[in-house]
Amino acid sequence: MPTFYVSSEEYTNTPNATKCTIVPVTWVQQEDTSGMQKEVEHLDELIHRLNEDRANLLRKINSVQANTRPLPSEILSTIFQFARPPIDFSSRRTLAEFPEDITLRRDNYEPADDLQLVLGAVSYHWRQIAWQTPQLWTMISVEVYEPISDSNTAILDLYFQNARGLPVTIELDIRAQLSLLRYSDDAEERSKLLSRLEPIWTSVFVNNAHKIQKLILLGLPLEWTSSLGPNLAYCQDLTLYWPRAYDDMWERECNLSGLSQIPKLQHIGLKTFSLL
Repeated sequence: MPTFYVSSEEYTNTPNATKCTIVPVTWVQQEDTSGMQKEVEHLDELIHRLNEDRANLLRKINSVQANTRPLPSEILSTIFQFARPPIDFSSRRTLAEFPEDITLRRDNYEPADDLQLVLGAVSYHWRQIAWQTPQLWTMISVEVYEPISDSNTAILDLYFQNARGLPVTIELDIRAQLSLLRYSDDAEERSKLLSRLEPIWTSVFVNNAHKIQKLILLGLPLEWTSSLGPNLAYCQDLTLYWPRAYDDMWERECNLSGLSQIPKLQHIGLKTFSLL
């Protein structure tokens, strides 16, 4: 690496001249980092493959060591159904029973509602059986709460997929989002809020509407009321909750004309609740 020396003052041979100071200046050639970046990418790929191999080995260990492995799949499936029976929404607290100062977060959540997800996490063998037992996936209660609306959509899609051809009952709680919409006076901001909910709307009212037998909607946005129509071809029971403060707005803007086009609809419940 070359080294050069330069003086800080002009050098002279006269007696009164100030002696110059010699300052070493080193020119450093910048090292090429592209090779190191490629090595980092290679290590990232290697770590990813190792993690996948580790996960596969752990699944095999769980399958081999599981005490329930000798049980026939049909027996284990029946046990799972006893452990996670269908949700009895009629016996749970409804919004009509809540006090006036209810908080937005539902306080009647039951951990057993999602027990099949816990069962599927025990081992690969259990997961296969739980995912292939459609009776475990026919009832779902979902609370849409930012910023986890994407995970809500994934859960909904998982239930619809695993329920296969069985009719599904859904309790969809959108009160938290309705509160945000309530305080959004700007049309553009309201549109953004609704767009974040669009994947859930698509999952329930477009892709899987024909699979729904019973639908409970808590805090349905006004813009969604027009979706309640013939797309819910096999829905027999529909219950809507909306804020009491929205009574006048609902009368003016909600569109429930599509309800008459739901061929199998036998019961409609319209109820109100207080929104903070």
